[in-house]
Amino acid sequence: MRSVLIGGLALLLAACGGAPALTAAPSVSGSLGAMGADGFFDLSGNPVSLSADLGSPVVLAFLSPTDGDSGAELPLLIRLAGAYQVNGVGFVVVGEGASATTLAQWASADQLPFPVWQDPTGTGLTDRGFSGVPDTQFIDRRGDVVASEAGFLSRGQLLEGLARID
Repeated sequence: MRSVLIGGLALLLAACGGAPALTAAPSVSGSLGAMGADGFFDLSGNPVSLSADLGSPVVLAFLSPTDGDSGAELPLLIRLAGAYQVNGVGFVVVGEGASATTLAQWASADQLPFPVWQDPTGTGLTDRGFSGVPDTQFIDRRGDVVASEAGFLSRGQLLEGLARID
C-alpha cells in the first residue's frame, strides 16, 4: 500500500511538472547476475559486488564529492535511506573521480548511512551507459535494473524509483 501511495505521489508530481518521470526502460539491459563482477572496491581496496545484494532492492547512485549536483542529491538520498533501509532497501554510493582517501573523508564528513564504493577505472559507470555524475539505478529484489536515470534526481523522481523496487 505504501509503495502504491509513494508511486502515485511521484507520478502526480511528474504530471504536474514537479519533476520529469524516470526512464521506464533501463539504459542497459540485464540483471546483477548477468553483470557479473562490477569492478567496484570498498574504501579499503577490497573487491565488492552488487550480486551480493540479490534478494534485496538496491538504489545504486554514482556520485562525486566534487560535483555540485551530486552534493545536492546526497541529502535526499540520506533522508530516504533512513526511511527505506528499515524495509530492506539497500543504498550504495559509488564515488567517481576521487581517491579512496577523499571518498572516506567525504563519507565521514557527511555521515553517510550507507556504503561508499570506488570505481577506479570508471567502467562501472560506463558499463551502465552513463558518462558522468550524478547517475542512479534502481535494482529490484531479482537483481533487475527497473529504472535508470542520468543526472540530478529530484525527491519525486527518487520516490518514483523507490516505488518501483520496494
